[in-house]
Amino acid sequence: SLQLSLSKTGGRHWRTSAWYQETSPGFEANDLGYQVRADVRALTGYLSYREDRPGRVFRDWNASTYALGTWNLGGDNTRSTARVQADGTLKSFWYLFGGVEASARALDDRLTRGGPLAAYPGDAAVDFGVGSDSRKAVSGEASFLASRTGAGGWGRTASLFLRARPTSALQLSVGPSLETRRSVAQYVGTVGDSVSPLFGQRYLFAGLDRTTLSLPTRVSWTFSPDLSLQLYAQPLIDVGDYTEFKELAAPRTYRFRTFGEGGSTAVRDDARDRYLLDPDGPDGPARQFAVGDPDFNFRSLRGNAVLRWEYRPGSTLFFVWQQRRSYQ
Repeated sequence: SLQLSLSKTGGRHWRTSAWYQETSPGFEANDLGYQVRADVRALTGYLSYREDRPGRVFRDWNASTYALGTWNLGGDNTRSTARVQADGTLKSFWYLFGGVEASARALDDRLTRGGPLAAYPGDAAVDFGVGSDSRKAVSGEASFLASRTGAGGWGRTASLFLRARPTSALQLSVGPSLETRRSVAQYVGTVGDSVSPLFGQRYLFAGLDRTTLSLPTRVSWTFSPDLSLQLYAQPLIDVGDYTEFKELAAPRTYRFRTFGEGGSTAVRDDARDRYLLDPDGPDGPARQFAVGDPDFNFRSLRGNAVLRWEYRPGSTLFFVWQQRRSYQ
């Protein structure tokens, strides 16, 4: 693995930097920590302008842009992304932020989970938000993100963060968020079939409509300089509905053949909670196979409490309680 970086400060306002990273396909670091991926070359350029002298409207503001390109070591372009963003603090100490991001069409070496390369259709996203003066006893932030892919998928996320300090010793915060997302091709699985044109395998996908609601909550209470309590809870609801089972039509494309069309069949087997899929119908050479219904309705609650007691200077005891419950 190789990483190089260069940065330059141009006077009071300008900042610029560039990064290059390369990780070979055989690189393995999971014994030391979590490894996202190997077999990648990445080049990033960044440029920003900052004004920290108060003006008529803003106390300070910053605008920046970056571009990112990634390739595997076979030379395939796996992502090309550019982003422009800005943020600023108003005279009232409220703040604003936002950005626009776009990714060009590229190749995806992960969509089939180890199978042939597929195409990435590109996407575009916009996000913005506003926050209040954090010095106040009650403050908050609201943000919104919307994205859309070149294949018709989309996503929307609305988030709210509220913080209250009733006293100097007590702080409470809650951060509800709601995400809705439509994926055109969510990976479902791989099935062996000797008559498949894709190296004897069929790479199965489906449309996915997903809704996620989260409500992380924190309480921090300092009883004395030696004794404090922190509480955390996160209720979560995650619901997914799969529709239109399909298979990848050809390598290096984002084209799919939908089961139930063009002579293929897709039959729901309610008794066994599964779908029976046949690529060319009962009279064709391809075999019929079954796929379990991947719909999900996941609910969970995670929580913990930490009591910290410094019973003498330099010596501290921590009492920790954790709880996790999940339902499907």
